Amino acid sequence: MLSGLFNIRVCTPLLVFLCVFLIHLHAANAAEFLVNNTVHTTDYGSPGAKQVWTSSTDGYVFYHNSTANIVMASTTDGGVTWSAERQVDSVNTLDAADVAVWWDGWTGDGTTQYIHIATIDTGVDDTYYTRLDLTTGAFSTTVLATTQVASITVGTNYTAITKAENGVIYMAAADISDSWVVSCSTTCTTAGNWSERTSAFGTTPDFGDDPPFLAPIGGTNNIMLVYWDTSADTLDYNVYSATSSSWWFTATKNFATGIEDNTLVEGQLIGFAYDSVRGDIYIASGDDTNDYVTQDHDIIVWKYNIATGWVQLSNPATNVSGGIAGVKIGVNIDTGYLYVAYIRRTTIGTATTANIYYVTSTDGGLSWSGESAALNTTVDSLFFFDATQQIKSSYRFGVTWKYITAPNDDDLYFAPISIWYKVNRRIHLFEGFTLKLPSGRMIVNQE
Repeated sequence: MLSGLFNIRVCTPLLVFLCVFLIHLHAANAAEFLVNNTVHTTDYGSPGAKQVWTSSTDGYVFYHNSTANIVMASTTDGGVTWSAERQVDSVNTLDAADVAVWWDGWTGDGTTQYIHIATIDTGVDDTYYTRLDLTTGAFSTTVLATTQVASITVGTNYTAITKAENGVIYMAAADISDSWVVSCSTTCTTAGNWSERTSAFGTTPDFGDDPPFLAPIGGTNNIMLVYWDTSADTLDYNVYSATSSSWWFTATKNFATGIEDNTLVEGQLIGFAYDSVRGDIYIASGDDTNDYVTQDHDIIVWKYNIATGWVQLSNPATNVSGGIAGVKIGVNIDTGYLYVAYIRRTTIGTATTANIYYVTSTDGGLSWSGESAALNTTVDSLFFFDATQQIKSSYRFGVTWKYITAPNDDDLYFAPISIWYKVNRRIHLFEGFTLKLPSGRMIVNQE
């Protein structure tokens, strides 16, 4: 294992090396870029994905603006500049509550054309579907997917969306009086093609402000539902079987207990990532964040694979200095490396002392790096926190957030995160040949 910049003088006959370069693509510390300056005041963020990168330059961020519309901004220069906002939900134009998205490319079924979008509203308290065609840049007309007995509130209730390997789209939501999962297998831009997958949260569902999310289960057509039961302090799950057209459990089961939450920002205290190459689902959340008095906050990570079930990985942070106010996770499907981004207050009882940091794991969550430098430039109270959930080495990866206090209050920003980029090269060396190698880590095997 080498690092740095090297000159190698070869004075022997022809040698052939297979070099694996692990180049750290650095994002400048505290390099933040304005996405929009009119973000919703009371939207604190949710577990559903809101950020999509389809290359190293092309990205899309979905958010709740100050007039209660769900909108999107896009970039073609890696996040340095962003477009003017575009209306996403064409029905809920003044009463939208939350948004979650799923890109075809995340499922791993070979398709990349669409970003699927779930929204919920505070007017009639329902769930809606919209689709962005990346080949044309056009949004479909928003359709009503389900009518529920619900009472949705901004910053309290959340939605989720995913696509199974057989192409079926699923959406979920929960509030104080109802919880549901709906699906569509064909022409999902037609309202009548959506139907409920009943008893998703169990025959006696836990109604409450429970952040849900959905993900495919690799190697199957099944999907995973996970939610944070904030009243019981458990992480619960259920699996929808495409074969039996039913849920595995009549009552959801928990894989983690005693996970104390914070009822103001529980939506941004939990995140997920899906590795479509290995079929792994990752959950990261805060723990012991029920108050901002005792410095006992942890960050925990769990992994699900169909072969092993749920397994807890090592903690990225335990009893942190200050307090944790947000947690998200991403996975690089090329390398399997994990990235956990989080909001940490320097002074636990003072919200305006927060910064965004991240740690990485290159061994599947057995160990974690030290804390990065802060990604934001202004220490403040930070909300609407999100991170790219699935990464490719050649794609962009980063976090979004909004500031709370002046002069940047309710401004949405993006900051890139550096990743290890694996490059395989076969190199032929001749006598008298000098080779200059790039900066980074390198593994060399002689053939």
